[in-house]
Amino acid sequence: MNTSLKNKYFVKRNSTDSWVDITTLFDGLRVLAIDGFDEIGDSLNVYTAQWQDGEEDFLITSEDGQGNPVITRANTELQMTFIVSRRYSSTTIDEQSVYNSAVKWMARDGDFYIKSTYSGMESHVVCLKGFKPTAIKLRRGDKSFILATIPLHNIETPTVATVQTRRTATVAAGANPKALGLLESDGTNYRPTWDTSVVAGKTYYTES
Repeated sequence: MNTSLKNKYFVKRNSTDSWVDITTLFDGLRVLAIDGFDEIGDSLNVYTAQWQDGEEDFLITSEDGQGNPVITRANTELQMTFIVSRRYSSTTIDEQSVYNSAVKWMARDGDFYIKSTYSGMESHVVCLKGFKPTAIKLRRGDKSFILATIPLHNIETPTVATVQTRRTATVAAGANPKALGLLESDGTNYRPTWDTSVVAGKTYYTES
């Protein structure tokens, strides 16, 4: 039975750090999509040679220790689309401030690691290219938002994500489990909770 949780994204600054749900790191931020985990980069050491009879052949310029051809490929790019809006926050936020903090962490403070439970992949990335918000709608109450797509370069080839770890969450009496991104279980499967206030006797879980 598949008990993995979809559409969850985790980040960490260093390889030895613990994974953190990006929605808890930046209150009001939601990742809408990450494209590129499954892309394969262009070959860097293969070229074609034209024979005089018109046929083509290819040559590989490197081999492994056993004499087998090895194709070296360029690392690929990820495109992460995210939105910042108070409709996704646990408190009343300033969308511009949260957006600025998220961009600083992902684009200005250096490289980081990101993991998608939807694609089952993780990667070590850095933002090399410039970008700007796709749409900005502010001072509109709960309808305010900032939408953007950040380009991320894979420093390493994406790999299969590590197994998610779930543990019992400690939740304060006045907390909002849904806004905190907590899970609940029916005994077999885990799913995001819809509870906006703590239900007495119910166990909530976190995932990392």
